[in-house]
Amino acid sequence: MDGSITRIFDVITFQRLRYPNPAAMHFWKDQRQTSYGIEAIRDYAGRCSRWLADQDLVKGDSIYILASQASFSWFSLDFGCQMLGVVPVIIPDYLPSEEVKYIVDSKKSSHFFYQDSTIWTNVSVYLKSLEISCIALDEAGDDCHPVLKNVLEKSPPTPDDVIAAWCKNIHPDDTAMILATSGSTGHPKCVQLSHSNVVSNIQAVLPLTPLERHHQVVSFLPIVHIFERMVVYCYLTSGASIHFFDSAGEAFQEIQHVRPHFFSTVPRILERMYEELLNRIKKFPFLRRLWLHMALETGSRYGYDIRKSPVYWIKWLFIDLTVFRVWRKRIGGRVAGIIVGAAPLNPMLGRVLSAARIRVREGYGMTETSPVISFNRFEAGGNRFGSAGIPIPGIRVRISNPNPDGIGEIEVQGPNVMQGYLDPQANAAAFTPDGWLRTGDLGHMVQRRFLEITDRKAHAFKTSSGRFVLPERISRLLETDPLISGSIIIGLQRPYVTALIYPEFTHLQWWCETNGVHWTAPAYMIHNPRVTNCYSKLVEEVNAKLSRHEQIRRFTLLPVRWQEETVLSKLGKPNHRLIREKYAKEIDALYLKEPI
Repeated sequence: MDGSITRIFDVITFQRLRYPNPAAMHFWKDQRQTSYGIEAIRDYAGRCSRWLADQDLVKGDSIYILASQASFSWFSLDFGCQMLGVVPVIIPDYLPSEEVKYIVDSKKSSHFFYQDSTIWTNVSVYLKSLEISCIALDEAGDDCHPVLKNVLEKSPPTPDDVIAAWCKNIHPDDTAMILATSGSTGHPKCVQLSHSNVVSNIQAVLPLTPLERHHQVVSFLPIVHIFERMVVYCYLTSGASIHFFDSAGEAFQEIQHVRPHFFSTVPRILERMYEELLNRIKKFPFLRRLWLHMALETGSRYGYDIRKSPVYWIKWLFIDLTVFRVWRKRIGGRVAGIIVGAAPLNPMLGRVLSAARIRVREGYGMTETSPVISFNRFEAGGNRFGSAGIPIPGIRVRISNPNPDGIGEIEVQGPNVMQGYLDPQANAAAFTPDGWLRTGDLGHMVQRRFLEITDRKAHAFKTSSGRFVLPERISRLLETDPLISGSIIIGLQRPYVTALIYPEFTHLQWWCETNGVHWTAPAYMIHNPRVTNCYSKLVEEVNAKLSRHEQIRRFTLLPVRWQEETVLSKLGKPNHRLIREKYAKEIDALYLKEPI
């Protein structure tokens, strides 16, 4: 890519001049799609800039946007703000209403754009009391709150020379957006990103992905998150046709029609797909179930880091022809890559999908780094299951104060690092004296170039003996076994480490059939002595890889997984505090007496 893209909105001009796409964006609703070309995107962005200027907004002013999913009005406003230099304060619609009010009070503005939601209903009266003008992004407006798209359609096109004059006044180091992030404690942090922050990520990531102008891509993650926004900017720069859906469920309903080459997702969506597959397998006849079990077992050993015999590859070939080929067809038949971010991906799931020739590439980043820090590559030798990949070009990564195992806090420096938080007081804790960003994540380098995240610094805890434990590292070791679907590690200010383990019951049923254990219901199977003995052996295998103070001394099996709507974030990250509160009774039982 040449250097002509210096500001985010330059991706529109870049595509228009090189490979103009007459169907750059497709928005799906109720199995119907509405398409827009790159010329229409530029036209409506220009109309939006002019409308904002008519509202007496100038460069440096700000607006609020309360939203979640992508829409054409969203992108018109997004690019329109960028061209004029107006800074949008992006607020996710799942934040509590009190936090939305806190953000509104922190950054004064005269305009509030929204997508209809429960949170909008809760804050609308408060906004009215502040005499803030409210505009609906989509079809949620009324007489008091006009719909932005309707307003823009009534506005005349903006002349090219006027747009050029506005754009000339925008510099790469100008603030492009302010993003509100939801933290586990305290008020949301508002991250200020410049054009050059985001553009540096586009220029570093795009050459490393095999995206081509003729590709069809799918987007269904919340557009308020910088992860999906940056991905969409990359799609536009490459000239690919983007299909937007309000949810993963809607996207996969139409996946046979779209037949995408790429999409981005979070691990929990892939885990759900895998769980649905396992649930379907339960209903199959015994021989077919046995063959599919063999397919999953073969897939779980895929990868160059596990030594395999010629017999393995012969078995894989037959499975690829009979099972994996069907899987590829069910997601359109031509998926060239899936980008996974926002949370760690279970390595076993990555191996199984890769065995099916569905290339899943996990990455790592944060809003403060625009967002990508590292990701696994598509070229040979550039992917390591269980790692966060290789730092992208231009990004420097160091491990601060590593322990004897090389694990320490990850610190980052590069052109993608934010301008700072809106609250100046928060910046002192975020940066080191020599200017490196503290990520708050713990990790180490593997094979000298792969970054492996071991835990979140805030999640690390001390037992009552004063020894540090990294719970997510232990969970990942447990969850590499197909018999374990999820786990929560306990031990904060406790005498020893324990675990809540949720079995993968489909695999457990196969294990029972193979080992002559009578299968009943999950609520009874977790108390079966042979089953608990099986999991005890799995825990012992994990303990052999841990220091003595990290080893799991007791565990309990759960018949029902923690409720996602109450303990998982929008991007599938578990809230450990809520999980501990939910299972307080089970946790207390693990410490009633000393383990044998």
